[in-house]
Parts: sequence; C-alpha cells; structure tokens
Amino acid sequence: MKASVLTLFFFLLFTNISIGQDCPTGDLEFTSQAEIDSFSIIYPNCTDIAGNVTIKESEPGTITNLLGFENITSFGLSFTIEDNEMLTDFSGLENLTSIGISFSIKDNDMLMNLLGLNNLTSIGNSLLIEDNDMLMDF
Repeated sequence: MKASVLTLFFFLLFTNISIGQDCPTGDLEFTSQAEIDSFSIIYPNCTDIAGNVTIKESEPGTITNLLGFENITSFGLSFTIEDNEMLTDFSGLENLTSIGISFSIKDNDMLMNLLGLNNLTSIGNSLLIEDNDMLMDF
C-alpha cells in the first residue's frame, strides 16, 4: 500500500508539472499567419502570456487574422502589433481583458477598426495608436 501511495504521489506531481506549463515563457514574436494559427493548437490551455508579445509579419501580406489567440485573456507585459499589411481588425482577441504594461498598434496599413478588442478593460501604462491609415473606427 505504501508503494502505491508513493507511486500515486509522484504521478500527480509530474502530471501537475507538465500540465502547469500551459503557455510559452519569455518574450514572443509572431511573424507569420502559420505561427499564429498554430498557437492555439500547440498551447490549447494557454490564457495568460506573461512576457512581451509582438506580432510583426516577416513578409508583406502574410498576417490576416489573430484567430489563433482566441483563448488569450491577458498579456502580462507589452503587446505590440506593427507592420502587418493585411490585418483589418482584431478578430480572435475577443477574450482579451488586460495588458499589463503597454499596447502599441502601429503601421498596420489595412487596419480598419478595433473589432475584437471589445472586452479589453485594462492597459497598465500606455496605449499607442500610430500610422494606421485605414483606421476609421475607434
């Protein structure tokens, strides 16, 4: 009986460690639609990303949506979306409620509105919206 209790203890300990790693650590940069699309597949239980997150396409016209972040409720530090030629709105971020430090939306040529950010209620320090030529609705 003692051996089975120890076995159960270690099983629960290691299961908890592996399940507890729901989100990637450190700063993240997404440069393609494929990286964004695969995020919710690779990290299906990730809701809170602790580090800085940047979305900046490496090749023009490759990022069109943010649907791979559908489970995200918070970015712990900064969230930057810049230089994405074909991104028109923030669909996929409907569950986002807070950003810890700063939110920067810059140089997104086709960004027309902020649809998808309806539940964002808190930005810790600063909001920068700059050079989004098509942004008509705030």
